[in-house]
Amino acid sequence: MNVLPKAMMTCLFLSSFCAAQTTYVFTTFQNPGATITRVFGLNGHGELVGGDNTLPGRHAFLVNRNDYSVLDTSGILGTHISFARGINNAGDIVGGYFDDDGNEHGFLLHHDVLTTIDVPFVGSVGTQLNSLNDSGTIVGVWVGRRSEPGSDGASAGVRAASSSRMRASARARSAPDGSASR
Repeated sequence: MNVLPKAMMTCLFLSSFCAAQTTYVFTTFQNPGATITRVFGLNGHGELVGGDNTLPGRHAFLVNRNDYSVLDTSGILGTHISFARGINNAGDIVGGYFDDDGNEHGFLLHHDVLTTIDVPFVGSVGTQLNSLNDSGTIVGVWVGRRSEPGSDGASAGVRAASSSRMRASARARSAPDGSASR
């Protein structure tokens, strides 16, 4: 009989300790001029990336210590429809955009140099890069035409290469002055 009260006291103590460990702080913000703001990525320095609806279009953004920056102020990510999905601790950003061809393309923004990364598979009509780690490994998805043999729509993939090797093998796009704004 003496064991039951001790067990109950132990459970109460442990549950109060666990409850004390789960404290969350929720912060809301709206990007200037946006009707909708979506945050998709966060790094260890508190930098946020995402996409917001502003006129015209949807735009990838970076928030760094409360400083908001549109990543495609001149439309360099396509036809004013872009989003940033991931950011690593070095500040490299990945995401996607829709170009004049109507297809979705993945992008890597590394030290203000924009690189378009498209999956090289036959039948691929879209690439979206979703996250990257500090080693430069990028994960994302690609979409293929259903009419192509072996294509069943969206598929996930991992590019297990350093971002420097990936940039060397990707088709690069830059702003007219040779750099990307960030």
